[in-house]
Amino acid sequence: MRVRDVLRAEKRDVILEPWKQGNIPPNVFRLRPNMKTVGQGKAYHWRVVRFAADAWSFRILIVLNEEKSIYRATLGQEVGEVVRIVCVREFHAREPGWHCHSVLLCHQGVSVWNHRDLRRFPRGVSESDSFGITSRERATALALRFYNVEQSGDLL
Repeated sequence: MRVRDVLRAEKRDVILEPWKQGNIPPNVFRLRPNMKTVGQGKAYHWRVVRFAADAWSFRILIVLNEEKSIYRATLGQEVGEVVRIVCVREFHAREPGWHCHSVLLCHQGVSVWNHRDLRRFPRGVSESDSFGITSRERATALALRFYNVEQSGDLL
């Protein structure tokens, strides 16, 4: 499934899980069967958004470190017990400016963060972009808007 297919698909069964802090347990966004806890430190907050589109189930892992101006919204497709990365929308100091990494081929995503299988968009660096995230609610809203997920009611 391509990113554009997910973006265009009607979403249903949207669940916004609560924000948590620190390490991410392996069952939250398991990229491979033997995956261990993702250690990040207490400055990182994260939450998961779950939804269905077409015949597939998806997760968005939102990671935020306001102190370091780091934001990542990773869209993954559930395939058995693992989640395959389809697209990553992010902002961080190593690659200034808002950008995405998405799958190159029309397959079921990638199982590890492998830059050979992901393409960065836009290719150039726009250092004029600012972080602009002032709250966890804003971080969630950005992810939902980018991946075209509508929520019913006040779930934030």
